[in-house]
Amino acid sequence: MSRPKSDLVDQLKALGITEKTARFALSKSNNDMGKAKKYGEYCTRHMAHPLASAVLQHLC
Repeated sequence: MSRPKSDLVDQLKALGITEKTARFALSKSNNDMGKAKKYGEYCTRHMAHPLASAVLQHLC
């Protein structure tokens, strides 16, 4: 059974990823925590959203 989305968002927020980025990453990765984490970490480090979108597409 999968976890509620709010729990996944809370886990990503605990890693220093903003709630907005966490929700976006989870929605684009079909709630795949690994992909969402990679995307969130990339955004947090680089703050380059156009490039981050390309990275997320590559991961998915």
